[in-house]
Order: sequence, then structure tokens, then C-alpha cells
Amino acid sequence: QQQQQQQQQGQPAWASQPPPPPPAAAKAWNPSDGSYGTGVDKPKSKVPSEVSWALKVLHLICIGLIGFASFTGFVAFKNYQQGFICLYLMVFASILCLYEIKFESTVKVLSGNCGFLLNTPGRIAFLLLLGFLPLALGTWGTVAAVATFIAAAANLYVGIKYDGCCGEDAAPMAGQ
Repeated sequence: QQQQQQQQQGQPAWASQPPPPPPAAAKAWNPSDGSYGTGVDKPKSKVPSEVSWALKVLHLICIGLIGFASFTGFVAFKNYQQGFICLYLMVFASILCLYEIKFESTVKVLSGNCGFLLNTPGRIAFLLLLGFLPLALGTWGTVAAVATFIAAAANLYVGIKYDGCCGEDAAPMAGQ
């Protein structure tokens, strides 16, 4: 009826006021559970705090080793490809570091741009990518790669054991 009135007044239908947003979209950012406007409450993680801290320490060890390997590789600078890999590793290690420190502002940025880190399969895939890159950087790169593969395996184990990831009763990716 409103469209008919607007068309009679000479206004196209798209010039009318938009309908009000649905109630779920009006929900504000919630940093405690990482949800933003979904209206769906995320289930609490079943991972014990000791295991969560162990993963955090393992990730920080990987960040340190990757940072050291990429710094030494960048200083040695044999060719442009190696320098490019070192820069990529520094950026990717920084992203993993931002995920681990979990300040309110970094959680907002990561959930919008690197949401794959917030669920177990995405984090495992990121760690595998992060593990393959330093293999081109010599001995320290190999050490960093092995540590990162161990971290990916630990994340997989924790995801299967505590979060129900990759199991028969696993939630679909969009619901995690």
C-alpha cells in the first residue's frame, strides 16, 4: 500500500524508508564469546583451562621460533624469494600472536578479518600453513616448522577430545 502511494506521488519504490532491522542484527558486539550481531549464543568451550594454557604456551613457543627463523633468514637474505617468505612469516606470526593475547580490540579485529582462527579446523589449517613456510629457511626454519606441526597436532587432539570437532556429532562449520 505504501509503494502504491509513493508511485502515485512520483517516487520509486526504492526511495522509501527501509524496514527496521531484525532484532538479531541489533545485537551489539560481545567480546566475551566473540559473537557479533548473530543473536545465537555460542556454546562455552569444554576445554579445561590447563589444556587451554598449554596450547597458548605452545603457540607462543611457535611464534618465537618462527620469528627467530624469519629474522635470521631475512638478515641472511640469499634471494628475494626467501625475503618474501620471511615477511609473510612475520605477518602470519603476528596474526597468531594477536589471537593469543586476546585483548578486546584484537578480538574484534580478528573475528572480522581472521575468523578462521576462532574455530578449531581453521586454526589447524592456519598452523599447517605456518608450518610449511619456514621449511625454506634452513635449520631454525625446520625447528620452527616441527614445533608448529606439533602445535597443529595438539590443536587437533584437543579439538577432537574436548570440542567434538571432526566427530560424528560435530557442529557444521558455520555454527561453530
